[in-house]
Amino acid sequence: MRQPFRDPVFGTCIVRVTDRRTDLAAGDASEGLKNEYSRVQAFNADGSRILVRGTAGTWYLYDARTLQPVRELPIDFDPRWDAKDPNLIYYSSGTALVALDATTGDQRLVHDFAADFPGRSLAAVWMRHEGSPSADGRYWGLMAEDENWLTIALLVYDLWENRVVAVRERDPSEIDSVSISPLGNYLLAYEDTYCEPGKLGDDAQPCGLMVYDRELQNGRGLLRLIGHSDLALDAQGREVLVYQDIDTDHISMLDLETGVVTALWPIDFSHTPIGLHISGRGFECPGWALISTHDGDPGAYTWMDDQVFAIELRPNGGVVRLAHTHSLVDPDQEHDYWAEPQATTNPDFTRILFTSNWGRLGTAAVETFLIELPGGLYSSIGTLSTVSPEVPQPAEEPASSAPIHPASSGAAGSSGRTSLFFLHHSTGEGLISGGDIRGVISRYNEENGTEYEFWDHGYNEDGLRDAQGEHVGTYGIPDDNTDPEGLFNLWTTDNAARRQMLANHEVIAFKSCFPASDIQDDAMLAQYRQWYLAMRAVFDQHPETVFVVMSPPPLHHLATDSAASRRARQFANWLKSGEYLGGHPNMACFDLFGALARPDDGSAGANMLRHEYETDHADSDSHPNAAANEIVGPLLCLFLLSVAQSP
Repeated sequence: MRQPFRDPVFGTCIVRVTDRRTDLAAGDASEGLKNEYSRVQAFNADGSRILVRGTAGTWYLYDARTLQPVRELPIDFDPRWDAKDPNLIYYSSGTALVALDATTGDQRLVHDFAADFPGRSLAAVWMRHEGSPSADGRYWGLMAEDENWLTIALLVYDLWENRVVAVRERDPSEIDSVSISPLGNYLLAYEDTYCEPGKLGDDAQPCGLMVYDRELQNGRGLLRLIGHSDLALDAQGREVLVYQDIDTDHISMLDLETGVVTALWPIDFSHTPIGLHISGRGFECPGWALISTHDGDPGAYTWMDDQVFAIELRPNGGVVRLAHTHSLVDPDQEHDYWAEPQATTNPDFTRILFTSNWGRLGTAAVETFLIELPGGLYSSIGTLSTVSPEVPQPAEEPASSAPIHPASSGAAGSSGRTSLFFLHHSTGEGLISGGDIRGVISRYNEENGTEYEFWDHGYNEDGLRDAQGEHVGTYGIPDDNTDPEGLFNLWTTDNAARRQMLANHEVIAFKSCFPASDIQDDAMLAQYRQWYLAMRAVFDQHPETVFVVMSPPPLHHLATDSAASRRARQFANWLKSGEYLGGHPNMACFDLFGALARPDDGSAGANMLRHEYETDHADSDSHPNAAANEIVGPLLCLFLLSVAQSP
């Protein structure tokens, strides 16, 4: 009997795709089944099929809807789905590129690259396991290897025109892998040789990461050494490389055009030697990358231990924590390579695959698991949240199971009405109207058969609005204020407004307005924290209600100074930290400050309202503009839905 299960911390729906005891073909020496790699797209063009690898190098086709195995496929190396034809797979075999119809089994030669190297003895022309063609499937970055498996040339191939665009000869040497960028503009060569500290590679001495244009000209060394990585598109559609920066211990982003490196998130190695992989395959959801981490310790000590999460491709951007992998990896045990989760996403970030040995060290008996996000990236846990990292460890591996919608198995709101409430002032009003929050919830209910209602309360003179947006009275908020002190007075005293909110709503979100971000000194920052700790003590007394704390929005750059805005960032980071939220399961934080503020890059304008979100650049109006509301409003809405569904 196939049964779904949920991540016990994040509430996401997870299903086991493979069953090594029944799915392997007779004679297959594989001990387990896994998705090929984080940098490889496992789903076909219409999402109806999944390609899975046996640990002995065999390949299997699965139905992505029923998760049933379909057949074993005769593939050699580097299988890659066609970008348009859902039945077509290309793979490398020696010097040839071969096309396989996964439905009929028919095969045909696409191109034999031996003809492009007359008189040369070649062992292979391929990407060497980790590369991928451009997002549209047209351009392929390849390397030609001689009989000693040394790279003697780089080449770019145009599949649509069946021609080699360019060849770049080189002295025989070792390259880890090659790939073409998502838009086909650059070939990347991941050299086996690292550059010396402070140096980058060049044509004479390639090392580290070398990047060339499509014609294999203008070679540049962009990184001296590189950890695991993948190519992606940022929110503006620029081609970037998201990678583990070994020199700085950060997850970082490299702009392929400019060479500019941007640090995204620090990697905390203080407790365990975290290993990580990166997938940028979600080209239809630009601006995000998928990260999966692993180590050999069954405990979890930092927020990124042993899990799959998505990160926004900008400094201090959003983080969507999706699932714990339960996979233990000891680098000293060879078999444990197969247990590295190596998570990969489909193009629209609705289905994510990862591998796990489910707590068994030293074995290749792994399975492939699927995270289901039917509503997209934000439907699971929402952006900008921090959840306590303690992980309940299941005693047994879950059964193989078929996909379900997260709201169909006991989630809040799956039966009966659930009221989502937002206490705000003018900035919140902009998010509601500009982000069409009621419209988003209405469409969500129609698509998923749920009954979520959104209520809100502004200034007392504006009063309470029901699910239809009609004014239905007022709660009479004490002091009619939502600054930190006003919120402290509201939640820590017995008053009619508090009693009514607790009685009427299952999820309560509240925020201070932007004047609260003008934190003038450390004493003021300490006072804010004391007020919010006192509120937390009250929330602990009401476990039946989910409280969503929102960080105050940032101030306009003309209305603050760098020291005050830096303290505002510190306060926002504290609100979403494990120090504040850890051990309080009915609390969550939506980091409104982080969603609206400029990066914390040390500049004079850091931590202030992003330039593109200012209503008027010439005055000090700190209200976010329409562009900000259109982007952040729906994120807040989906965040509220996600915490309502969390167990």
